[in-house]
Amino acid sequence: MSNIDNGNMEKSTNEYSIDSNKYKIIEYNNDDDIENVKEDELIYKVILIGDPNVGKTSIIQKLVTKYFNQKYNSTIGFDIFFYRVKINDKIIKLNIWDTCGIQDFFSCTKNIFTDVALAIVSYSIDNRDSFENLEGWINKLKQNSSPNVLKFIVGNKCDLEDKRQVQKEEGEKLKNDNNYNFFIETSAKDDKFVTELFDNAIVQLFELNKLMEEKDGDELKIDFKRRKSFVINDKINKNEKENNNNNNCNC
Repeated sequence: MSNIDNGNMEKSTNEYSIDSNKYKIIEYNNDDDIENVKEDELIYKVILIGDPNVGKTSIIQKLVTKYFNQKYNSTIGFDIFFYRVKINDKIIKLNIWDTCGIQDFFSCTKNIFTDVALAIVSYSIDNRDSFENLEGWINKLKQNSSPNVLKFIVGNKCDLEDKRQVQKEEGEKLKNDNNYNFFIETSAKDDKFVTELFDNAIVQLFELNKLMEEKDGDELKIDFKRRKSFVINDKINKNEKENNNNNNCNC
């Protein structure tokens, strides 16, 4: 389990308007930030899966610690990170499980999928095999998780454009073919779209909680094949345009 002292980091605030909905997401770096907040926390379990060395740990560390480690350290079993934000009137805490990239490990520990709210299936854009192996990860998730789990696909290491082996359109198609909720390419190294990835998750979990409150305890069944994703496109498209106009940027 990771004990990260990130209390001295600057607190970030992001605001989004999606259709008629407005969201303000404030990052809380430690418990002192919310000691006077009276709202109950909404706690969600998030799991990142995918082949070794696709950057799962780097994505999480960039989000939580704002740090990128150039040295590759293989995750043994799993590790857990914590990330807390306030979105509008709710406090959301993500328990983020960073897992090893060995599929056989999950055959022995199926309970790792228990109570998962969001699964992020990851590959590296410079590693064709990591993309081809997503079929196995997707099947593993399907066999062991609830059908109501939010499911994202992430192509990491988009800073390695000159070494790209997987086109962005392929990742988008895989998302559509499997009725996943969201697809994005990220770079933990260059800090590209890591925040947007988790902001999308937080917004969707926030909207899901609103639906549950409206049901007032009744059993909630959601057809995620038809449910709209609250995708933060404006900021992503703006950043992509800026990146394309910058000849010195490889992301």
